[in-house]
Amino acid sequence: MNAILKTVLTSAPLVIFLIGAHAATEGASDSTTSTGSGVVAKTERAVARGAKAAASGIRRGAKATARGIQHGAKATEGAAHRVAGKVSKPASGPAKGK
Repeated sequence: MNAILKTVLTSAPLVIFLIGAHAATEGASDSTTSTGSGVVAKTERAVARGAKAAASGIRRGAKATARGIQHGAKATEGAAHRVAGKVSKPASGPAKGK
């Protein structure tokens, strides 16, 4: 759970930046001339694609983190089960010498 929180906290500024960049391009497109509209449209599409890619990356990272946590929990459970089995067995006596 802690790793998911760290992932979200580190990626939140990126999302905020992309939203601000998208808003800035929308405001800039209103004041451009007809010759610059093609460039503005391409920039808007690029920013939108970048935002989608960032969101996809965040989702994929969160899913990978969750899978890692589940894998670690399963491994810890298995190790604890093995240790508990070894502890509950009676200790064998000392080896008999000649």
